[in-house]
Amino acid sequence: MTNGSSLPNLRAPAEPAVKQEHLQWCSRWFSFAPWSTHPLFDAIEQGDATTVTSLLEADISIICLVSRRSKRSPWHVAAHLGHVNVLRSLVAAVLNSEQSVEKLNSSLRRLLSLTRTPEALLLSFLNKRSSSDSMTPLMLAALAGKVVAVEYLLSVGANPWVCMADGVTALHVAARHNQCHVSA
Repeated sequence: MTNGSSLPNLRAPAEPAVKQEHLQWCSRWFSFAPWSTHPLFDAIEQGDATTVTSLLEADISIICLVSRRSKRSPWHVAAHLGHVNVLRSLVAAVLNSEQSVEKLNSSLRRLLSLTRTPEALLLSFLNKRSSSDSMTPLMLAALAGKVVAVEYLLSVGANPWVCMADGVTALHVAARHNQCHVSA
């Protein structure tokens, strides 16, 4: 393991090709994933709704992932970046989840059984606060000044009255960050 001297070879090992079984493993146990992001988050960050839709059709359970980098869900990342086309793909995947129950993992099945309908499941995703900063997707869209994303989230049922621990709503977030055009 030396390169002609007494120093060890510090070259990083080559990355293995990503196989389907690794993707499935990572979608179930993301916190143990060997890479920093899942392909779903890469597609969301690029605003690639086609890839997001394909990934969700292959494994709907990845809709519950949390990014290791930002500690946010796909909903939070798409809203913060203002990718309405990606938000539409996420909404469609949830609303169609009842038709593909056999593809759902146990935790998503449990969520669907608790909420009873895909529409109620959608509302739980739309109004979920992130673990990193307690913001909802609507709050993040307002923070970033993404008016179209705010309008879309409200149109599909995001609750503007959800508060952080200190009583702050999406409107407060927009005002605090000089995004007053969001509230108009």
